[in-house]
Amino acid sequence: MRTTPPRLASSFALAAPLASLRRTGAYAALTFALAVPLAIACSGAEAPQGSEVITTPPLTPADDTPVDAGPDAPPPDPLDGSVEVNTWIITTTDLNLRPDPSTANPPLAVIPKGARLLLLETAPTTSFYHVEWTPAGKSPLRGWVSTKYVVPEDPTPAPIADAGPPVQGDPTAAELEALLATCTQTSSGLYAKDSGGSATIPICKLTGAVFFKADMDIDCDGKKTSVCNSSTDSSFQSQTAATDSLGKPLDAAALPFVVVPGVSSRWSYSASGVALGNVAAVIYNGKVSYGIVGDVGPTSIVGEASYAMAKELGINPNPSTGGVSSGVSYIFFTGTAAKVTKNEDAVEARTLAIAKAKALLGR
Repeated sequence: MRTTPPRLASSFALAAPLASLRRTGAYAALTFALAVPLAIACSGAEAPQGSEVITTPPLTPADDTPVDAGPDAPPPDPLDGSVEVNTWIITTTDLNLRPDPSTANPPLAVIPKGARLLLLETAPTTSFYHVEWTPAGKSPLRGWVSTKYVVPEDPTPAPIADAGPPVQGDPTAAELEALLATCTQTSSGLYAKDSGGSATIPICKLTGAVFFKADMDIDCDGKKTSVCNSSTDSSFQSQTAATDSLGKPLDAAALPFVVVPGVSSRWSYSASGVALGNVAAVIYNGKVSYGIVGDVGPTSIVGEASYAMAKELGINPNPSTGGVSSGVSYIFFTGTAAKVTKNEDAVEARTLAIAKAKALLGR
């Protein structure tokens, strides 16, 4: 059984005095002064303490309630806690990235509308989500955003009407994987996925490239960032075999790159025409990511790529708990023409790698 809320009862108590003022000039001023607090009291709503929206006002109750919901239905939460970790979510307006799940401290940054965020925690904490956002050309930032103004990314591509005749675009994962169906072994020995594991992986040769199929461990070495450091990675090293144009270590959190095994009697990457800064393609679960050869690993194991490359492929990039145990194909393009001019230039690397992949397909 519903009862009259105390604040609503108080509003009824004000009705009689108002009637006596109806014929006076003070009535309009008094009713105006009472209108706002009475409206808040009757609705049971609390006055907002601050909005997470930068350019758009908070949703009104009418906008925030489904059309078919009853008057007492709570506003919908577009992310109800069922979204998995590493799912992409999208901002629906310019949004503050907060250092903690509250509005008490100044924001770390303003995330633009339509930005993709990596969801780090699946359940809201005081109406905030813990996310990771990577600004263009910069290292990732981690913080908290309001759950009201993010939605799950729609994985279904929009239909294309009247697309015209087929156009040969970027190489697909399936096209590249078809080239890797058979192996002409170029290494004299085999590699393991992990230290102490069974050596079962050959290095294979193509015209203009070499490849292997393995797992993916996460390389977070190089520039120290909020996601790549000695706290997040117990094996963190502040250097990479390749450096940027200023001679500084690469930024594994922002730059897609792969790791080649060190030179040994099994195989020498340099003798096969692979050099630091040469472009590469990595394929996983129907996706292709392009980058450079950025680091050199142990001489007996293969299967490692940077935080940024794993993230592009939808692989958990956490250096301690991430990676995948199988299903990753690595293609390294050979020759001096496959080398970028600036190792840190991800756009140049992608452009050159796509051109090399097309050449591999005979386009």
